[in-house]
Amino acid sequence: MLLNKGEKVILFPKKLNNSIRGMYCTDFWNYTMFRRISEDMGREVPVGTLGLLINKEHPTMKEFGAEIYSTPQWYNIVTHGECAILDGTPENFRPIVQVIDNAERNHKLGLLFEAVHGMGKLLVCTCRIWEVIDRPEVQYFADILINYAHSDSFAPTSEIDMPLVRHFS
Repeated sequence: MLLNKGEKVILFPKKLNNSIRGMYCTDFWNYTMFRRISEDMGREVPVGTLGLLINKEHPTMKEFGAEIYSTPQWYNIVTHGECAILDGTPENFRPIVQVIDNAERNHKLGLLFEAVHGMGKLLVCTCRIWEVIDRPEVQYFADILINYAHSDSFAPTSEIDMPLVRHFS
């Protein structure tokens, strides 16, 4: 595995085994009530996420011009992604772009995150970027991620274990 050899890896997983569908618009204030109404009516249950929490001080987000919250340039990225459930990560592990879950589930959800694994460095983006690469904001986002991974600034500090890495491949 490249990470064990000390390589830098950017991962855009096609499918995640443990995830929640990406949704740009936040669901209503009471997920439990709207989930039950949807179930009673035989309709699709709302995703139930509540927007983005972005580390705007991270080098990738400074370059992307991100705020700490959801803004329009995230629409195609979020809606063509899965939010990785990162509940097994250390308490201090925070995604660069975290999707805020509702209070009923309260998962730690990641759209973009980085970690050390073995001697290598891993950058994971859970957006199916190839589906919307024709969008200028997505092209710019992809360029930023690639440039970041090749830079000296790519220096994750949190470690993740092997089962979690396999989960994303």
